[in-house]
Amino acid sequence: YDAKAYYQMALKFTPDDKHATAQINEIVRKLKEQQAVESEYYDIIDLADVLFEEQSWDRAMAEYRKALRIIPSDEYARDKVDYITRKKAEEKDKILSFNMAMTEGNALLTDSKFEEAIEIYKEAQRLLPERPEPPEKIELAKRLMGETADKMVVFKEEIEQGERYLLVNNYIAALEHFET
Repeated sequence: YDAKAYYQMALKFTPDDKHATAQINEIVRKLKEQQAVESEYYDIIDLADVLFEEQSWDRAMAEYRKALRIIPSDEYARDKVDYITRKKAEEKDKILSFNMAMTEGNALLTDSKFEEAIEIYKEAQRLLPERPEPPEKIELAKRLMGETADKMVVFKEEIEQGERYLLVNNYIAALEHFET
């Protein structure tokens, strides 16, 4: 801009100066090129920002990188790329922790450790609240815990009955209760 202004002043003193005219034309051409590049850059950044707000991390990252190919020194796009990289790493860690918690909860559920399984499933739910699996597993664990408690009542009653029949030497009735 400064060079253009000086060449324009030179043309005021010598209007037919071919060098000054050529330089002004070259400066105008470069300014138009720069403006076109900046316009393309801002279009890309606008799209990237929309994708960023939607948390569409991969697509936003691709757009910010495209903007960096146009203006490699741009700190705004570079900061966004760094942020998305960190965010994706955090997401990956959360998913890994979630999967480990779900696996541990399933193992506890299989071992009939219902209360411990429920706590682990709640931890998984805190990590990724939008996932439907933890609440479903919590309900399953509660239902199985209730069913097991009901079965334990029947089990204890049958054991008591079997022991009573065993005391009176009624082995057949005792065996039936123990088998039940």
